[in-house]
Amino acid sequence: MTTPEFSDYKIIIIDTENVKYNGNSNNFDFYVNLSEPLRDVYKLKILYDAFSLPTSNLTDITKTKNLDNIYINLNDYDRVRTTIGDNNSISYFDSIMIDLNKIKNNEGVSETTMYNDFNENEGDYYLNPVVSQFNRIDIRLLNKNNTIIKKDYINRFVMKLCIYYNKKKISKF
Repeated sequence: MTTPEFSDYKIIIIDTENVKYNGNSNNFDFYVNLSEPLRDVYKLKILYDAFSLPTSNLTDITKTKNLDNIYINLNDYDRVRTTIGDNNSISYFDSIMIDLNKIKNNEGVSETTMYNDFNENEGDYYLNPVVSQFNRIDIRLLNKNNTIIKKDYINRFVMKLCIYYNKKKISKF
């Protein structure tokens, strides 16, 4: 798609303690404006994403069941698809599975962190067409019912995202 001498990348760390919220700041519906727009973005790669939540939410079966997912919608990019509920199809960019078997009881710790760390090509998403001006990242965190998650369920979300872009217009050569 591109050659190394014409491309570069930036790593962006998104932390909900440093984002701007769309409307209600109690909902995980937020965005990050890049300090400088990136031109001709052709690939996004998730390096890491995680969330922390009160451990009490994991022991309440009305809130969480083993292997529930938190769905991550990033700029409405359609990287993964699934069916929820009564055959309702949804698309999203990534998800983090809640594995209750990985939870350890640590005295004095009131939060649990769930995360994805990706294999070499697992988190890649190629943009087609290439985005000429990439300057904003919009993220919504959705629950198993495809509704936006509130801060009484999750405390914090962090994502490390690698954005690949062309330094020069390849078509000029």
